[in-house]
Amino acid sequence: MSATVDVDNPTPSQRAAAIEQLRDKLSDEVNSYCSDLDIWRFSVARQLDTEKAAVMINAWYEWRKQANVDDLAVAQPDNENPVPCAVRGYGAVADANVTAGIGVDDAQLRLTRTLG
Repeated sequence: MSATVDVDNPTPSQRAAAIEQLRDKLSDEVNSYCSDLDIWRFSVARQLDTEKAAVMINAWYEWRKQANVDDLAVAQPDNENPVPCAVRGYGAVADANVTAGIGVDDAQLRLTRTLG
């Protein structure tokens, strides 16, 4: 990708070209896991240097697999996973609706309400 591309304001064709160039360097497994937004973020992080971005995204993907990141229980409105404390700005769980769930001590919830 040309170094003359403004990564803060690329044209749609420049962005698509950068994504395609990086996808060409990745395995099918990594490609199927990553969205275009993921690919773009890593491209921008390495100033559209596809070699450096490929190294970075492959390391990120391996870390996610080794750490089982995708298997972590995350509180969502449609599950019973606990929210240990109110998280400001987390759109899926409104602060006012936080209740002690499975594995969350009620004292921790009282502390969260007190400290806000």
